[in-house]
Amino acid sequence: MAWIAVVPPSPRHPHERYQVCYREGARQRSAGIFPTRRRALAEKRAIERGRTELAGATDLDLEQKARTLLGEYVATKWWPAWKDQHPTSEYGTRKKVEKRILPTFGDIPLGDLDASTIGAWKSAMLAEQLSPQTVNTYLSLLGTILNAAVDDDYLARSPLVRKSGAGRTAATRNQPVPRREVWLLREQLDRLVTAIDPRYRALVLVAALTGMRWGELVALRWDDPRFDQPLDDGAVRGPGRLRIARAISDPRRTGRWVEKGPKTEAGKRVIALDQETVWAFLAHRELVGGGPYDRIFTSPGGSRGPAGTVARNNFHRVWKRALVRAELAHLWPEY
Repeated sequence: MAWIAVVPPSPRHPHERYQVCYREGARQRSAGIFPTRRRALAEKRAIERGRTELAGATDLDLEQKARTLLGEYVATKWWPAWKDQHPTSEYGTRKKVEKRILPTFGDIPLGDLDASTIGAWKSAMLAEQLSPQTVNTYLSLLGTILNAAVDDDYLARSPLVRKSGAGRTAATRNQPVPRREVWLLREQLDRLVTAIDPRYRALVLVAALTGMRWGELVALRWDDPRFDQPLDDGAVRGPGRLRIARAISDPRRTGRWVEKGPKTEAGKRVIALDQETVWAFLAHRELVGGGPYDRIFTSPGGSRGPAGTVARNNFHRVWKRALVRAELAHLWPEY
């Protein structure tokens, strides 16, 4: 029998931690203290799987499941369950699995995977000069598959994780990703707004003054802002407010947009609009028009007709020209 005890915060550890305990004969023992309940639950399951006689399972059953090839497990068990729960990510995830995970690990039994093998795979991706973000994405995806194998009783624990459960092994840790920030002076922002196509001036200003993400901006409709309802949200006090309740993504890069809620519940919010942002919205509506339920920021037209959703790739072309005109291209060397 194993159980989890909550360890209260302390000056050294300001957040709750979780201790996994179990009984060995008449003695109570600890299997370790873990920073999250999920890791503690994984360790608790591993301990209970080690006592499979009580559950009617045999060591032979576990050994046979661990001989399952990773490719077979992905095809028959993990992928059918995962894709139905993540329809908007299904295409991109399948491409990643087919490109780098199955060719490398598909013919290896789950029980033979270890940190050294996965670390060599990580090193090979770095040698190809893949970006740290890309390497981390593949490591996280492999971790998702292996964690599912643990939950499905194909593995006692993920080979990505240290035996103590305290984080990943040294060979499989994420690559550090330098934080990318560009700071503009107010004079530089004004130059950029003046240089860009008039149809996109409000888009740039609203992005700069509210900090909204791209998917949230292009999903806005004219019933989201309220220009006659003042609000003080603690950060901005202004004459209007804006509801942010949805976002747009194009996971297959096909122009077939998917409208969904923000990534988290905290992403659904109402923010205050200062006077300048209100004026930017009003000037934009006077320029492009639009009914109460039409999108605010739209494309000028094209093969899909007028007032379509703004495509990120198309906007990049407008954006790059504006950077050159405003003499700000050096701040975004990637463009």
